[in-house]
Amino acid sequence: ERHPEVWTHYVRTRDEEGAALSLEQRHRVEQIEAGESGCEPMDNFARELVETGYLHNHARMWFAAYWIHTERLPWQLGADFFDRHLICSCPASNTLSWRWVAGLHTQGKSYLARRSNLEKYSDPAYLGAEVGMDRLKDVAPAIVPNEPPFSTIDPDFQLEIGEVRGKVGLWITEDDLSPETSKELREATFDAICTSVVSAPPQSENSNGLRRAYRLSGAKDAAERAKAHWGVEAANIEASAAKELANQLGEWAKAAQLKTVVTLKPFVGPMNEALSEIRARLQSEGIDLVLLRRPEDAELLPYATAGFFKFWQGVKASSGRDFH
Repeated sequence: ERHPEVWTHYVRTRDEEGAALSLEQRHRVEQIEAGESGCEPMDNFARELVETGYLHNHARMWFAAYWIHTERLPWQLGADFFDRHLICSCPASNTLSWRWVAGLHTQGKSYLARRSNLEKYSDPAYLGAEVGMDRLKDVAPAIVPNEPPFSTIDPDFQLEIGEVRGKVGLWITEDDLSPETSKELREATFDAICTSVVSAPPQSENSNGLRRAYRLSGAKDAAERAKAHWGVEAANIEASAAKELANQLGEWAKAAQLKTVVTLKPFVGPMNEALSEIRARLQSEGIDLVLLRRPEDAELLPYATAGFFKFWQGVKASSGRDFH
């Protein structure tokens, strides 16, 4: 939230690095993503990711280290591989984790996948016959291109951004599927409710559609809870891109004769990027978009200026409470 350029820089360089790959590199990326790199544990991790939509955190770090430091491939493309297949992918944790492994998040400190570490902490089934494990020996950190300095901003942590008028609709995004638990919303009344899911294009989906199914399931569950709480049937929108989502939201709000659409403000990431297009589409129908913050987010976010320990120290000092 304080360094949104980290996200926009990742998105831009991801596309640039992908376009700049040589034919040999492109073929190697395809092999690794298909679990055909020749390093057995990494191939097992790649197949598990694609087939289940999940990887243990240790496996994620090992695979990222292998991709960056052993295969010498752009970290952005590895992060994109995870983002396309992890059913629980989070823009912040995924992007920052890959940056950390590359040695960018904590300058000069790269994370390497070591054979001894895999043998100590992973299930022997993943190691198999340990084919290709010699590739993890004596690996030197990759030289990752320097990045421009990212500016620091003071985010708007207001509880409400905008003014509510007329008939009001609630838009539930994937960033927060439990608006009924928000102090700012649970006592409100709504004339219409909708959930939305932005699915990746078909060519980006994993073979069995787990990622899409997981997200649709979450939206369906949110719609059911919203109906139980507010007594309003929720519409469900699925789009493949921001423009399509904006158009569908505009049609939904227009059909419901709304004057205001309220949502919990998405954090930095794809949905936040789509807000300007969505706001413009709603405004074309004479409908305002109002963004709300959860009070607890507005209270705690100002302390998120560095690592975990500094964050909790600030929270404890401010609240006078200890957290365990």
